[in-house]
Amino acid sequence: MPTYCVYRGHLRALVLGSESSPWEFLVSMRTERFLELGSLILVAFDITITLNKEIRLVWKRPINTLTLVYLANRYFVLIQAVLYVLSGLGNTLSPGVCQRLNVFTNIWSVPLVLTSIQSLVVLRLSALFKAQPTIVITLWSSLLIAFVATLAMAGLLYSSFQVLTPPDAWGGCFLIPSLVMTTTSGFFA
Repeated sequence: MPTYCVYRGHLRALVLGSESSPWEFLVSMRTERFLELGSLILVAFDITITLNKEIRLVWKRPINTLTLVYLANRYFVLIQAVLYVLSGLGNTLSPGVCQRLNVFTNIWSVPLVLTSIQSLVVLRLSALFKAQPTIVITLWSSLLIAFVATLAMAGLLYSSFQVLTPPDAWGGCFLIPSLVMTTTSGFFA
């Protein structure tokens, strides 16, 4: 019987039995972290080659809502991704630091990242409808409700997940459902 969990926004089936072992799960998680690391390198390259334009067009202008949303989308998401990769690949992290990074990047940062991205949509729709007060209030209120609902779901997820620390040679740690933790904890002993 597979155990289902939500991980990085995707529904995953963790089959612990004859079809899949905890080692295969760890290998897939580690592969995912390396793929994300490759994506981060591309984003860092993009930031490097566009930094001059960004300084001229964003940093030297007065700060407004659009500037804050742009910066949140550009840099908070990047910081979250760096911490996510570090939590899964960092060999020098203490178990406590690894656990805090993993919980933050997999659970608590999700409402912030989603709200940051959805803020762009709200701003674009506000501009499209020429900032009509009823539409602007409705859009921002809807975004606030969505943020609170996502935060509540993150709180529910937090109570149902535990951090799995693989053997020292692997480094890092991974967030898994509590039910799977009881199945795999003896495997790594």
